[in-house]
Amino acid sequence: MTPLLMFMSIQDGPMPLDSIQAFCDLAPECVGETDKLGRTTLYAMCQRGTKGQCKDDLQIVERLLSIAPQMANMVNRQDDTALDRLWTASEATGQLDGNETRRSFFERIVQLILAAADHQPPPTTTVHFAKRGGGLLHQLVTFPRCRVDVVNHVIYYHEELLKELDHDGNTPLHRLLLVMAASSPPKVKLHESKNPISLALALVNRCPKYIRQQNNHGQFPLELAFSIPWSKLHDLLLKQHPVALEASNKLPDPCFPKVMARMNEPDFIHAILQSKPGLIVSGKDTS
Repeated sequence: MTPLLMFMSIQDGPMPLDSIQAFCDLAPECVGETDKLGRTTLYAMCQRGTKGQCKDDLQIVERLLSIAPQMANMVNRQDDTALDRLWTASEATGQLDGNETRRSFFERIVQLILAAADHQPPPTTTVHFAKRGGGLLHQLVTFPRCRVDVVNHVIYYHEELLKELDHDGNTPLHRLLLVMAASSPPKVKLHESKNPISLALALVNRCPKYIRQQNNHGQFPLELAFSIPWSKLHDLLLKQHPVALEASNKLPDPCFPKVMARMNEPDFIHAILQSKPGLIVSGKDTS
C-alpha cells in the first residue's frame, strides 16, 4: 500500500484537500497504485460515499482521475469497481435521501468516472457488475428511488448499456420490475410514487424492444408487472406491447393465470380492460 492510499484509508473525518493535493504533486506515480486487494485511491474516495465535504471530495476525485484515469475501469479482487462502492456507500445506505447537495455530488462523481472510463481500454469496465451480472443500468434501477436524470445521463453517454443482460437474461426493465415486485409498498403509497414509473418510461422510450424481450425464465416485462398493483405501469406496458401481440389481441399465455389470480382487484382488471378490451383471453382453444 502506498503512503497516499494508506493516508486516505485512515481518514475518518473530512478528507484534507490540501494534503491530498500535496501528495499528488510530489508523487503522482503513486495515485494509480493499488493495495493487496486491488483497491485504488479512487476506490478509497468512493468508499466514503457522500458523507464527506462534497466540494472538497469532488475536487479530489477530479484530481485523482486526471492523473490516473485507468482507475475508472479497474475491478479489485473483491469484484468491486469504484462505482460499485460509491453506489453501495451512498444510495443503498440512504445517504442521498432528501439531500440535493449530496445527490448533485453523487451524480457529478458518476459523470466523472464514466467520462474517464470512456477513454480507457476494456477488459474490465465500470459498466460491468460481476456480482449480479448486467451493467450499470441494472445497478441503478435496483434502487427505484434513483433519479431519472441520472439514468438518462448514463444512457446518453453509454447507450450500449441498454443491450446488457444480467445472469438471468434480465434487461434493465426486467430488473426494475423484479425489484418493484419484491418490495412493492401498499397500493395507496405506490400510486403516490412517480419515480419508478418514470424510470420504466425512460427505459421503454429509449429501448422499445424491451417490451417483447423475455428473460431466461421466459418472462415478459408485462408478466412481471402483474405482480405490482399499479394501473399506470400496466397501462404503459400494454400500450407498448409488440405489434404481433396487438394483431392477435391476446396476452402471452404465461400472463393469463396472473391476470385471473387478480380478478378480485377491480382497479387492476379495469385498467387492463380499459386499455385493451380484448386482451383477457387465454390465447388457446380450450374446446
